[in-house]
Amino acid sequence: MKRLIRSGLLVLAVVPVALTSVQPASADALLPQCAPSGPTEQVFAPWLDGARYFAAHNGGFEQGTADWTVTGAASVVSENESFKVGDPTDASGLQLKAGSSATSTAVCVGVEHPTVRLFVKAPATLGSALLIEATVRNPDTGLAVTVPHVVVGGVNANRWAPTAPLLVTSALGTVLDAELTVKISPIGVPATWRIDDVYVDPFKSR
Repeated sequence: MKRLIRSGLLVLAVVPVALTSVQPASADALLPQCAPSGPTEQVFAPWLDGARYFAAHNGGFEQGTADWTVTGAASVVSENESFKVGDPTDASGLQLKAGSSATSTAVCVGVEHPTVRLFVKAPATLGSALLIEATVRNPDTGLAVTVPHVVVGGVNANRWAPTAPLLVTSALGTVLDAELTVKISPIGVPATWRIDDVYVDPFKSR
């Protein structure tokens, strides 16, 4: 493990938990709400992931909390993830304390299993965890499916590392772009987490 940490190849394991879904009642909720995705890059190639990802809107928090809805003790701090995958001049990340959360603006993704990855600085506190909920919504029917993943604390503590790829369901029956939002919140034993550079691969199955 020490060799992996020094080489920068260590990733934070994630634990998928039960999938949930909801059906919006309002017809107005069927209107498309997502913004177009941006250009794609092989951001995670150093971690043996050759997929092409695009950055979530303000996924690096360089514009504060713009394009994110934050609650509780969530704040932008002057600490970028240590690999500088977005831009060498990037200098910000998001700090999440107990009871806080951050939810991204919806982005348009294709129908083939989008994948979410981000950088996390986990605390040393055993029993703490970070809940990452990726929700895909079909603009045709309003059906929304949420896939939760959990990153556990105490692993690779106080070091930046990318999460493993977080798979998102595509079982929505749409031929159009779907709408993806990501909600991130600490759970379990109270502790402080930091996140940065949230990316999406809209074509995981290619």
